[in-house]
Amino acid sequence: MKESNSRREFLSQSGKMVTAAALFGTSVPLAHAAVAGTLNCEANNTMKITDPHYYLDNVLLETGFDYENGVAVQTRTARQTVEIQDGKIVALRENKLHPDATLPHYDAGGKLMLPTTRDMHIHLDKTFYGGPWRSLNRPAGTTIQDMIKLEQKMLPELQPYTQERAEKLIDLLQSKGTTIARSHCNIEPVSGLKNLQNLQAVLARRQAGFECEIVAFPQHGLLLSKSEPLMREAMQAGAHYVGGLDPTSVDGAMEKSLDTMFQIALATLNEQQVDELANRMVVQQISIASTVPIGTLHMPLKQLHDKGVKVMTGTDSVIDHWSPYGLGDMLEKANLYAQLYIRPNEQNLSRSLFLATGDVLPLNEKGERVWPKAQDDASFVLVDASCSAEAVARISPRTATFHKGQLVWGSVAG
Repeated sequence: MKESNSRREFLSQSGKMVTAAALFGTSVPLAHAAVAGTLNCEANNTMKITDPHYYLDNVLLETGFDYENGVAVQTRTARQTVEIQDGKIVALRENKLHPDATLPHYDAGGKLMLPTTRDMHIHLDKTFYGGPWRSLNRPAGTTIQDMIKLEQKMLPELQPYTQERAEKLIDLLQSKGTTIARSHCNIEPVSGLKNLQNLQAVLARRQAGFECEIVAFPQHGLLLSKSEPLMREAMQAGAHYVGGLDPTSVDGAMEKSLDTMFQIALATLNEQQVDELANRMVVQQISIASTVPIGTLHMPLKQLHDKGVKVMTGTDSVIDHWSPYGLGDMLEKANLYAQLYIRPNEQNLSRSLFLATGDVLPLNEKGERVWPKAQDDASFVLVDASCSAEAVARISPRTATFHKGQLVWGSVAG
């Protein structure tokens, strides 16, 4: 919850709290020989575009669906030029049409343009990623209390590498098309505010190409580890949201813990219960961030989304002491969602992209283009795919990632 919320507001606006569980202008066609852009190569082999105003040619954009018997069977696309200025998309133009011949232009190579993806639950402040490989050595029967004890031992060992590894994890996310994230950050007596300070330093350096909200997260139990004073300090120090663990199994005092955090479990509810709960969640603006877990019980994500609940996804762990998995890839999460919840036809696969992009889709349900449009942020990913459906089904390779007009990963042609 936002820091200024009262307890009453907290309980009524709890959807805004994070728990453990977006008219293109037309112009008179003019033929010009535009100026090729100048690309600089950074240390990590990512090309850098420094121009505030430029054209991006040969961008593949979705234009609609082809139907048979009322069912979408194919996605139509066209190559166009996207004009970008001061971090915004200002116009879509006929491909290679450059009204202002003085502006630089770049070539997307016919790659599909999709909205930037969003990782809405990740732990940037504690990871093995970027360091030596370490697998998970956790015996069967390990409890969350056991993991808390392990963390208390390991966190001081990890802290000298927090900034370096967070930077590398951000590089990974950008390589997968993600430029917007929400990161949990340990706030407990062992770490104090050190993880928060380290993460804030990294995010300050990376803010031009990566947006990230911070969740103050009492990983060792809000009440169990007596972290409430530290949590309040963290909010004063700039954390955006309050997070929490299960108030019963960890803190052992559900009602008391719920005065400061809110947790909801959905996997065992029947369809009618989910519908009733979903209606209440929509009214209260509660959102769900799920890692789309694979198991015998499935969270009712499709049912919640169909009822209007905002459903998001995130990586959670990326190669750490909780899990050796995690690719930092939101297209992978959309693919998992599609495999678990939908019939894999063209339209359903296309719709499944919502989970990766925070509900921003190129086409609406009628097959009309709704993204990109004028004044949208120029935050997008170029994908080696023919359409959204293929990108989801094949977890297609990404070739370039842009954040507010800046090329933050990958390359295009000059």
